[in-house]
Amino acid sequence: MLASPHALPAQELGEALHLRPQLPVRDPSAHVAHRLAIGRFTAARLEVENGLLPAALARLQKVLFATKDHELALVVRLRIARLQIGLGKPDEAMASLAAVEPGAFAGRYAEVRGDALWAKGDHPAALKAYKEAQAALGGAPEGDLLALKIGSP
Repeated sequence: MLASPHALPAQELGEALHLRPQLPVRDPSAHVAHRLAIGRFTAARLEVENGLLPAALARLQKVLFATKDHELALVVRLRIARLQIGLGKPDEAMASLAAVEPGAFAGRYAEVRGDALWAKGDHPAALKAYKEAQAALGGAPEGDLLALKIGSP
């Protein structure tokens, strides 16, 4: 059973903001740029909730190319991949995920990679990715959803 590609956990944004270093006070332009990125990120979420997937994808791609915040970029790339799957473009999602080293988001990247593989019909590879995600996430609450995906026929 796949999670909706439209589901965009707010926890990921919280994790990115928690992981990113504090912006120096002496650089107000970086602070403004970060706030602008968060605003665009939120607007994209509203577009997804209203079924405007292509618009949300375009907005997130702008955030990705504009942000200098590495952790925020990782979360944005993850959401871009989910939207690409939702738009029937699993190969593009795979390319989006493979373009960077996910670091602390390795488990989430593995899960979305599994979703893309499942969408392509490569169920054995998807199962392998889900198990990789499950191992990386450990006892995180997302493990329950992964268990359902792993148990999917």
